[in-house]
Amino acid sequence: MKAIHCTIITPERVVYDAEVDQISVHTPNGQISLLPGHEALMTIVAPGDVSIWKNGATTSFVVGQGTLEIHDDQLRILANTTELHSDVDVERAEAALERARNAMEEKAGVYDAEYARLEALIARNLARVKIKRK
Repeated sequence: MKAIHCTIITPERVVYDAEVDQISVHTPNGQISLLPGHEALMTIVAPGDVSIWKNGATTSFVVGQGTLEIHDDQLRILANTTELHSDVDVERAEAALERARNAMEEKAGVYDAEYARLEALIARNLARVKIKRK
């Protein structure tokens, strides 16, 4: 049976590298699933979950922002953060989400690099909380 070679990379390390049957990932336009033989594609990865199916088992990750490229059954996800779904500490994520929202309220009306960083932090922690509560 055909497979996709999937690699998930963060700035720190290669998080996952294996032949898989299917991958599902969030993009700004919704969730997409990729199967062997998928046409070439480059897209943005939105903060959320990445589910990987291999030999009947599913592995799930929570990823931050990033990019995805697939070509000739070679899939690469470059993400700013990645963690196993099972490693998410929902209380810690909720606390970080609250702190970021409060900091963002203090910067209301001002758009700068710190505001953009807070937006990304909110998106990442909101994804972590939603995924853990599924």
